[in-house]
Amino acid sequence: MKITMWIALALLVSGCATPPPVKQSVAAMDKAYADNARMMSQYRSLVNEVNERYEYWYKHVTQRGLLNLALAWIATDPAANRSDDLAKALVDAAADQLGPALVQQVNALRFPDLPERAGASSNFAAGGDGDVTKTAQALPRLVRLVNQRVDEQYAALSANDLSGFDAYARNVAALRQINASIRDYLDVDVKVEPRDVGEIAQAIRSLR
Repeated sequence: MKITMWIALALLVSGCATPPPVKQSVAAMDKAYADNARMMSQYRSLVNEVNERYEYWYKHVTQRGLLNLALAWIATDPAANRSDDLAKALVDAAADQLGPALVQQVNALRFPDLPERAGASSNFAAGGDGDVTKTAQALPRLVRLVNQRVDEQYAALSANDLSGFDAYARNVAALRQINASIRDYLDVDVKVEPRDVGEIAQAIRSLR
């Protein structure tokens, strides 16, 4: 594409009448740019829709999983009947998933007679005066903390970067602008001084 542009620029400064095939080539290039821009715009929309759908289902599934995990540690002892090493690993894994705020809330609601469970870096406190009624009353707070935790986890994932599509769109827009300027000059079939197309030449060089 750049080679064709340089040829067109050479014709501009030479002062010769522009051959019809060159004009047709410039017009075809503009159509190709427009088609590419439209295709990439559609592809960008598709990728964005897929990303949004993935975010929805990730949060939907993870929110319910975390809420179930919190309720399990509030009302039961998931580490029961495990070896010491496995019980500690289970505590650390659960606490890592829940995060400090949810672990604190779980500890405040644990049912009576539940033993303390300590891991290498976290622990669940021994049961206190928690019960079904208190847990039900705390559900809105638990849900809010779960949603915050899931938002944190999702934000830590790789960002859905669409900047490549935007950079492509800017480059195609610049190419179409250059192409339009060349087409306008070719349409008049007059000699153009080199200094008049210097700006176009610089734009071509700057394309990534």
